[in-house]
Amino acid sequence: MKSVILRSFIVMTLLTTSFSLLAQNDSSTKNRKFKVYLNASYNNYIIDESSYIADVTNYYKYEGNNLNIGSLSFALEFYKSKKVSHEIEFMPISFSQEKCKESIIINEEIGPINGNRTSNLYSTARYQLNYHILKEKSIRPYIGLSPQLFYKFTKNEPFYLQSPINLHHEFSLLFAIIPGFDIKLNEKLDLNINIPITFLETTIEKSKINTPYRSYEDISNSELTGTFFPQKYNFRIGVSYLF
Repeated sequence: MKSVILRSFIVMTLLTTSFSLLAQNDSSTKNRKFKVYLNASYNNYIIDESSYIADVTNYYKYEGNNLNIGSLSFALEFYKSKKVSHEIEFMPISFSQEKCKESIIINEEIGPINGNRTSNLYSTARYQLNYHILKEKSIRPYIGLSPQLFYKFTKNEPFYLQSPINLHHEFSLLFAIIPGFDIKLNEKLDLNINIPITFLETTIEKSKINTPYRSYEDISNSELTGTFFPQKYNFRIGVSYLF
């Protein structure tokens, strides 16, 4: 796992250095752009789990996918030269909360038996280094290199004291190559379309169960994983304003 992360950082360093060398021969400009992106993503996932009950090991496999369309993000792009630019993108913090209660009816009397409240907090930020192939054309293709940081926090709170509180933190660092192009609309506005292609994902997950009935070793868990070419597909379309 450590060797995978080390190799990924070496590759990122070499690519970043190459882009910087390409920029040294260009005359500098002072162009800046404010961007608004509409994001779409599709993700396939597989989860393998096992349990040991009565001297028998049971294996479980969960497969699924999720589609997300319509998330907005905002970015600032700074041109270091005519062909090289730096871009910083932020997605506003997203918060959601769901409540669920389960009751039982006995002799026309309703009694609660289960229920919980699940809260989710999510955000992401991206740095992107772009090399613009044709800077002065109406349609300007470019290639980008990007590390992107994701953070997700989930809290599951039961409505009854006999159930524990579950806390889950997830940090992900994704490395992507981003082909795209700008379409000039007028002197100030551009239409931007790009497709981030993720080639490495590293994830740190930390879970904790708040209950006084188990030891610390039993209620806390951390895991570090790395995946080459994860099944994550992204698409961004945006409008940029030159200022």
